[in-house]
Amino acid sequence: MTSITHRKSNTSYEYLYELLQMIKKRPGMYLGSCGITRLRSFLEGYSLARLALGLPPTKEEREFHKFANWLQTRFNLQANLGWDKMVLLHSKDEKDAFNHFFTLLSKFCEETDNSRDKVDSKNYFAEITSNQLKLKSEYLYDLLQKIEQTPSMYLGSCSITGLRMFLLGYGMARGKLGLPLTAQEKDFGGFQGWIQEKYQSATSHGWDKIILFHSLDEKDAFKRFFELLEQFRQGASTYSG
Repeated sequence: MTSITHRKSNTSYEYLYELLQMIKKRPGMYLGSCGITRLRSFLEGYSLARLALGLPPTKEEREFHKFANWLQTRFNLQANLGWDKMVLLHSKDEKDAFNHFFTLLSKFCEETDNSRDKVDSKNYFAEITSNQLKLKSEYLYDLLQKIEQTPSMYLGSCSITGLRMFLLGYGMARGKLGLPLTAQEKDFGGFQGWIQEKYQSATSHGWDKIILFHSLDEKDAFKRFFELLEQFRQGASTYSG
């Protein structure tokens, strides 16, 4: 799902702010380019993966959940907008909003009690193992189906770039916990090569950019992705689940 190397952390219970700092330093590696909408989709995927594992939100995650309300008060906004849209509204463009986000986040953290709960990492990861046993062994294609049905709930809008960022965040969260790829995730890993072959593309662009290049716009590419995924699963997929 992503080329980013994952390493299981046995000591870091809190990871969200560390991840954000890594994204800030190397946005191209994690998001492809600087964009607050990309960042939002990535974090949504990251959060959903943890939620699907039955993990309780960490202190940092609970704290960050208040960021939108803090922005609403700071900008004196009455409309119920997401934090990405509020920052974008007060920025020149996506890139400026990306940089503005980190400036605002720093101020937010300064005004927030940032004391961290002490957590026994051994017990925490034992809890993860316990939760894993209660999960469906496969979830990726079910999740994609849900996103297709209600994209606004997961991505905010129909966007193949947003979908790609969401899946990268989803994969990052699972990889950070050291979870092995499921059969569906391994199967989906072949989608990139299948798309390149289908469109005879020799570039190193991801499947999202290749599909977008052959579509009218983000919305059309989003719709086309699911049509292509169905073709891939019927004709080229090795997964039988």
